[in-house]
Amino acid sequence: MGSGSACTIVTLLLVVRSDHARRSHGRQKPCPCRDPHRMTSQSYHRTMVAPRSVRLLLPLLGIAALSAGVAGSARAGGDSEPRTTAADHRAQGGAAQPQTTDSRRRRPGCGRFCRQAGGFGAPPEDQPQPVRIPRQRVRVADDWIFAVRATCRLTKTCIGAIIVAGRVSYGRADLRIPAGATRRVLVGVPARGRRYLRRHGRDRKGFATVPLTYDDAPVSISSTLTILAPR
Repeated sequence: MGSGSACTIVTLLLVVRSDHARRSHGRQKPCPCRDPHRMTSQSYHRTMVAPRSVRLLLPLLGIAALSAGVAGSARAGGDSEPRTTAADHRAQGGAAQPQTTDSRRRRPGCGRFCRQAGGFGAPPEDQPQPVRIPRQRVRVADDWIFAVRATCRLTKTCIGAIIVAGRVSYGRADLRIPAGATRRVLVGVPARGRRYLRRHGRDRKGFATVPLTYDDAPVSISSTLTILAPR
């Protein structure tokens, strides 16, 4: 119950009490010569009028008490709202940790052709390589994925696979580059390549081969790739 409602109730009670005391103070003792069974006007006022005023004030007291209860409930609800919100934030904070893991880059795919591709063999001297991969330094990211810059030289989309090796195998992935475009092709490092890079930090003998799905397309071989471990 709020302090304002309590003061209202106390004020009403004091008004009733003072009114009753004032009316009682002015009454006189009944004359013994009168009939004791007859009710005087003062007795009637004390017996009927004063209790009636009290009965009229009772609904007001009930309304004040009800208003105080509603106000108290509203304040209690308002006080409990931040606690609920904090609990929700904690729950969301607990559920947010897996989202950090899910937000990492998806591992590069390697379909059926990618898994079965051999990828070795030089192209004929009189025919340019369909996919050009220049000499470059490749830094492996913290999620053990690196990107190789490659250019499709064909008049149609280059579709195939990229296979990266060196001292050990550094993985393979699907390749799809529009005609005449240059793209960064993502490759995921397997366990053996991770162990080598953790131990040695780099591999200066890396290279990539790109077999395409077209029967008449030769295998492309890159220039030297320097593969660096994550920072």
